[in-house]
Amino acid sequence: MFSYLFLFEAVTDTPDAVLDASAHVTCGGTGHSCSKTARTDALAVQVAHVVARAARLDDPSRNGGNREVAENGDDHEYQVHAVRCVQGVVRICNEIGYPVMLKASMGGGGKGMRLIHNENEVVEAYNTARSESMSSFGDDTVYLEKFVEEPHHIEFQILGDNHGNVVHLFDRECSVQRRNQKIVEESPSPFLTPELRKEMGEKAVAAAKAVNYSGAGTIEFLVDKNRNFYFLEMNTRLQVEHPITEEVVGVDLVKEQIRIANDEVLHLRQEELFQRGHAIECRICAEDTENNFMPSPGIIKQLTEPNGIGVRIDSYVYEGYEIPIYYDPMIGKLIVWATTRQYAIERMRRVLYEYKITGLKTNLSYLKRIMHTPDFVKGEYNTLFIEK
Repeated sequence: MFSYLFLFEAVTDTPDAVLDASAHVTCGGTGHSCSKTARTDALAVQVAHVVARAARLDDPSRNGGNREVAENGDDHEYQVHAVRCVQGVVRICNEIGYPVMLKASMGGGGKGMRLIHNENEVVEAYNTARSESMSSFGDDTVYLEKFVEEPHHIEFQILGDNHGNVVHLFDRECSVQRRNQKIVEESPSPFLTPELRKEMGEKAVAAAKAVNYSGAGTIEFLVDKNRNFYFLEMNTRLQVEHPITEEVVGVDLVKEQIRIANDEVLHLRQEELFQRGHAIECRICAEDTENNFMPSPGIIKQLTEPNGIGVRIDSYVYEGYEIPIYYDPMIGKLIVWATTRQYAIERMRRVLYEYKITGLKTNLSYLKRIMHTPDFVKGEYNTLFIEK
C-alpha cells in the first residue's frame, strides 16, 4: 500500500497546474500540509520524508519498487513537477487508486475538501474544491492524498526550542467529527495501545527535529482499524483542542511558547512527562443542530456557565454579547478532567446540563447525546461516528 503527497496549485506562470511531490512510502504516511510558499512546501516534504525514514519505510524493496524519488547517495530528494491539465489530475488519481481526498492547502474546518470515489468524480471535485478554497481562504491551492477508510484522527502535541530539543506531550483523539470538523476531543485516545502510542510519539518528535521546528505544534496522523498509522499533516500552531493536553500532562503550553520565543532552553524532558487521568473537550457552537447545523447569530440573553473541580471553560462571550454572522460559530470550549475516562464522561454529562445559554440556538443538546451514545462511551468509534 502506498501513501502519496500531491500539491495542486494555480501558480502564476502555470495557471492550471498541478504540482505533485511524490513520496511513495508505506504506512509511515500520507504526508502533506503544503501551502504556496516554498518554505512550507519544503517543510511538508521533509516531515513526510523523516516519518518514512524513522519507520524504516524508505527502502524501495518495501514498496514494490514504485518510487519516484531521486537518490543522491544516502540522501533522498523529492521530485516536484507540474501537471498542466485536468487529465493529469485524473492520471494521478488512477495511479494511486481510489478513494482519494482533495483538500484546500490553506484550509481548515473541513472547507475545500472533496472525497473522490471514482474517475467520473475527479473533474467536478477538483473544480469545486478549488472554487470553495478560493472563496473561503483567498487561495485555490489544493492537494490530493490517498483516503484511508474507517480511520481514527489522532494527533500528537510537540514542543521544540531553538536549541535542538523536542518533546511530545502525547496524543489527542479527534475522531468525533462532522464534515471533517472536530466536535469532541479526548486524551488519551482510547484506541491506542501503549506500544503504538510510544512509537507514534517517537515519529512525531523525529519529524519535528528533521525540520528544526521551534514552538508548539501538532503532528497529525490517521490510524486505520488495524492500527497502521499514516502521517497526515503538521499544524505549526497551538490548536483549539490544546487544553485537554494541558489537563492530562500538567503543562501550560502557552507559557512554554513564550519561553521558547524568549530563546530559553526547553526545560521539559521526555522521560519526565506522563499522562495523568483523562480529559474531554466539547466545542460549544452557536448553531441550529435541528436545521442542518445552520449558524445561529444573535444576542445572548442568559449565560450560566458550569464550574467545579475538574471543569474548565475557555470562552469569550457574556450576557448581552451579540454573536456575529462573520466568523466561525464556535463560542467556547468546555473541558473536563477526571481520574478515569468513565468519570470524565460522567462529569461532562453533568456540566453540559448545567451550561445554559438563551437567546440563540446552540449545540449543547447535540453534545449531550454524544456523551450518552454507547459507541462513544465504550471508546469504540472512528471518524464515521457522527455519520452512523
